[in-house]
Amino acid sequence: MSDYKQSIFNSVIHTKSGNVGIGTTTPQYNLDIFGSARILHMKGASMFVRKGFTGWMTTSDIRMKKNVQNIDRGLEDLIHLRPVTFEWKESEEKKLGFIAQEVMEVLPELVGKSDNDMLAVNTNDMIPILVKAIQELNVKVELLANMKK
Repeated sequence: MSDYKQSIFNSVIHTKSGNVGIGTTTPQYNLDIFGSARILHMKGASMFVRKGFTGWMTTSDIRMKKNVQNIDRGLEDLIHLRPVTFEWKESEEKKLGFIAQEVMEVLPELVGKSDNDMLAVNTNDMIPILVKAIQELNVKVELLANMKK
């Protein structure tokens, strides 16, 4: 007897170990997808991964946006964040990151709460603030360079 159940056309596999495979008959992870994947959220916004890309991409098309404004957050906010190294209590895996409670004090729009009341930091949404901070630093560097001329 096989150690997995197959659904129609062998497209989804669920093993006895609990792993689920889409497009593979030998899933090695909780969810193992061979091929493209997409997660839909907020009326058409999505995250997806597909051949040729090595990470998740987030929908950013102007056709899905309104009230677009420049960011006023930048260097002044970032200098108050504390980057840390830590180990997850359950796995002892070493990681880099932030403490959500501390980020909430500086950039509350980047912190969310899960169904079990655990706080999470949306580091992806931190990227535009990082870019703004780099732009602000570049202006200062250019001013200093011009002063030396």
